[in-house]
Formats: sequence, structure tokens, C-alpha cells
Amino acid sequence: ATASLAGLHVLCIDNDARILEGMRLLLEGWGCNVDTVSGSKDLESVVTHRPDIVLADYHLDGETGLDIIVRLRALHGDTLPAVLVTADRSNEVRT
Repeated sequence: ATASLAGLHVLCIDNDARILEGMRLLLEGWGCNVDTVSGSKDLESVVTHRPDIVLADYHLDGETGLDIIVRLRALHGDTLPAVLVTADRSNEVRT
């Protein structure tokens, strides 16, 4: 199954550097090409090419991962696959 991930370009977004490093190590171990950013201020360096998928934490500094996903989809098209990741179980996030 991991062979099918080889070469996949994944954009990971989280404001915790330890989480980003863990995601990078895991995904690169599966053969993915990984870019990491901590928020929209860092997007300029990675938005020149469309990722195959975006993995974004919900809670970021001064914004949400959903905000960034919407921005990326405006740039790269509504079909850009994205997964919103969070441990927050509040109704605000779940709806």
C-alpha cells in the first residue's frame, strides 16, 4: 500500500514544529514528497505547484486550517483534496 504513495506531493500545515516534523518523517518514509508550513505566512514558498493533497491542522495562529484550504482551493481549483486534522471535538469544529 505504501508503494502507491511514492511520489505523492503532500502539503502539511500545522503551527507545531514537532507535529510537522513527525508528519514529514512518516510521509517521507512512505515515499511522499512533503512540504510543511506553519500558516498562510509561509505559503508563498510552496504554492507555486499544486500539491496532490493537503493535511491541515484546524487550530493555527490567528487562522484556521480551513481558511488556508479555502485559499489553496481558490488558487489550485476546488478539486484539491484536503484533510482537516484536529483533536478538537467542539461543535464549532464538527459542523
